[in-house]
Amino acid sequence: MPPNDHCLQWVLEKMNKKPVLVYVTHEHGDHYDEETLKKLAPYARELCIPDYENAFFKNHIEEKLGIQPRLLAEDDPQEFHDIQFKIFIDESGINRDSAIFFKSKDLSFFDGNDCKIFDRASHLLETCGSIDIMSAQFSGANMHPICYEMTPGEYKRVSQQKKMRKFTAMRNYISDLKPKYFLPSAGPPIFPYPEHYHLNFETGNIFPKWWEFEGYLKDKQIGAQFMSLGVGGSVTAEQGGLKFEGIASKIGDEELKKIVDYYRTVDLNLPACSAPLV
Repeated sequence: MPPNDHCLQWVLEKMNKKPVLVYVTHEHGDHYDEETLKKLAPYARELCIPDYENAFFKNHIEEKLGIQPRLLAEDDPQEFHDIQFKIFIDESGINRDSAIFFKSKDLSFFDGNDCKIFDRASHLLETCGSIDIMSAQFSGANMHPICYEMTPGEYKRVSQQKKMRKFTAMRNYISDLKPKYFLPSAGPPIFPYPEHYHLNFETGNIFPKWWEFEGYLKDKQIGAQFMSLGVGGSVTAEQGGLKFEGIASKIGDEELKKIVDYYRTVDLNLPACSAPLV
């Protein structure tokens, strides 16, 4: 949110001008989109994925895309032109995810994304060193409690509890890694089905907007500046600091309605909904 599909052509033009590696964190549909990757593949030097113990993701890419991905090991130093990078893997039970840290001469960036490795913060700080920009998920990403039957009071209590746990964990994560800037990412979802439409505007659930997290962090002394970029935003390293362009603005209900309608109209492959959420 908001839609970014119009940026694909810009990405392809950039990839056509210089060698590019494509890195995919995990197989969840909001991070791994086969149609987009098919368009990127002809321009990519390599498609990289984590070297998970479970070979499902690797086998799936080979079958669906006809590409043999390059497997990146946990905490293994990598280089590509003037960029050095490492990935960090979380593979526990059915969960598979990864984070990446890269640095160049002028910029260092840690993308935690959905990867919940909060307990490794001290190792990450020691491994990565100084982090200019950190990005990570601040919103919930599962269907509890919105698809469970419970009283309105219980629903509100559980939602608030889970949201605050997420906020607290992310606040501590930011404080531990000590980045100069924090960029919110990976959330919240959009609910395009008519029967779920109200969830996009519901207050107090586990899918807060980025400006709610920004408000929570205010005066928390996390040591990082909150910076939310809009679609197509950029950061440039300059003498004495970083220059951000395309800063995001808070979205009101009317604009949010247009975004929800856009997804519902444009996504012609949206499957039929079998049952409403309770």
